[in-house]
Amino acid sequence: MSNEITNLDNLSSDKIMSFIGQDASVDPKLAKLSINKQSEDDAGNKLQVGTFRLDGTTAGTVIGKPILFRPLLTTYQYKKYDEDNEENNYKSVMFTSWTDPIPDTNGTQKCGSVAKADRDKLDPIEKLEQNKITCYKHTWGLATMKGLSPEGKELSVTDEPVLYTARGTNFLPIVEVLRGLSKRGKIMYNSIIEFYDTEKQTKGSNTWYIGKIRDTFKHADFTDKDKETLKGFLEIVKSENDYVLSEHNAKQKAKGEVLDDDIVAEVNQK
Repeated sequence: MSNEITNLDNLSSDKIMSFIGQDASVDPKLAKLSINKQSEDDAGNKLQVGTFRLDGTTAGTVIGKPILFRPLLTTYQYKKYDEDNEENNYKSVMFTSWTDPIPDTNGTQKCGSVAKADRDKLDPIEKLEQNKITCYKHTWGLATMKGLSPEGKELSVTDEPVLYTARGTNFLPIVEVLRGLSKRGKIMYNSIIEFYDTEKQTKGSNTWYIGKIRDTFKHADFTDKDKETLKGFLEIVKSENDYVLSEHNAKQKAKGEVLDDDIVAEVNQK
């Protein structure tokens, strides 16, 4: 740790915050829903690849399928990742409408993302930069699942608050099932969807899995406890967005520009 302390002046603000426990990213205590890509964990336990996993639950890590999921909140967020240049990594606010302003930590909008239809007009270097930008779909909800621990012990969780983050080929399945709820006039927090299986995909030496999700057409009451859970999700989003906006305004100030107060108020209300 002494080496890190010595090198603090050479670290970015994000790295320093993480180092001293002030990470402003999504609350790490919130359980995460994902597709398991590991055949073995750090302890040498054999894991089933291509199944679902919940990490950070009250029962620990639970692996299996299917998972019943009640979505309470959904947001989008742009992120730019450059493995060769930490200073070229940015993220936007979490947003719910594509017509909203989408400020980011670089003092720009959408991490500089350009619509795919317009990317053919860019020069090769600009196209490479666009490839570093990803739009994520965050869906916050309650998960119910019976599965196994990495050691093979039977575990279960019921209405566990979790975050499911999708990108790439996993982006559309969750978008489409939520869109289906809207077409039926169903509010998502009164609905139960199911992560029922995964589909293996390969391209060259790369292998990945797409989550298969469907509507169960079952109704769930939105209780006072659920309202408190949703409130907690919204507080996490607000904390993330407050951080992004502070970084955005700092960059704007350095350029002699400041984000309009009306825009700040609008984003904070989301």
